[in-house]
Amino acid sequence: MSILFGRIWEEGLVELDDPVTAHLREFKGGGKDAITIRQVWTHTCSLLNVEQQLFPVRYSQSHAANMALICAAKIDEGVAPGTRAGYQTTVVALLLAEVISRKRDRDFREIIRDEVFFAAWHE
Repeated sequence: MSILFGRIWEEGLVELDDPVTAHLREFKGGGKDAITIRQVWTHTCSLLNVEQQLFPVRYSQSHAANMALICAAKIDEGVAPGTRAGYQTTVVALLLAEVISRKRDRDFREIIRDEVFFAAWHE
């Protein structure tokens, strides 16, 4: 994930201080509008409540349903984005994968296979 994200950052397709909404328009409201890519990547995006909601269902529902849950969520009460780290593995992975997918205009699974796994296997 981070390898691919680093690549699109190096290519200038995203900036770390871009708001997530610049790349995922549906990620708005609920206090999320000012959350930056940097805050997502560093697990300081104040969405631990969403992580807890996703944990029991993340593998049993579709990617679209997971993304809808993230996009409909509100930030953690009393925690401003960028002020407190909290390990949000699912939220971070899904958001970054979605940004990567949109920047490459391909399904993330194909991208990770072709640009990371296949490339590493054949070097």
